[in-house]
Amino acid sequence: MELSSGFKKIACVGIGAAFLIFGYQDYSKNKSLHKRGVAAVVEPISKYTERSRKGSTTYTAEFDFTTASGQKIHKSSSFPKEALDDFQAGKPVKVFYDERNPYEFVFEKDDPAWWPMLLGVAIAVGGLLLL
Repeated sequence: MELSSGFKKIACVGIGAAFLIFGYQDYSKNKSLHKRGVAAVVEPISKYTERSRKGSTTYTAEFDFTTASGQKIHKSSSFPKEALDDFQAGKPVKVFYDERNPYEFVFEKDDPAWWPMLLGVAIAVGGLLLL
């Protein structure tokens, strides 16, 4: 049984809206932490994991930093290539953390991603126009 064109359009709009909403939430959180977060310098890392897939590379490591109130934070997180370059050059790497939940942090050089929102719009519009 073939799905109707109307159902396909609704599905594309729904999937596109989901990408748009979740992408905006992530973008907004990243921008907010850059603007309102408390700055801290992470301790140098001794090892990291590098995964490459379809031309994209993801770096992950265990990070430690101390909050302004003296709380020690230890968390595994992905990080941008620019931070890796700074670690390897012996430069300090800064993060911005949520004062109420310091385990939520972003790297100073981690720009928020636009692509999930753009993909959401493309899926929704493409579904409406092509189906």
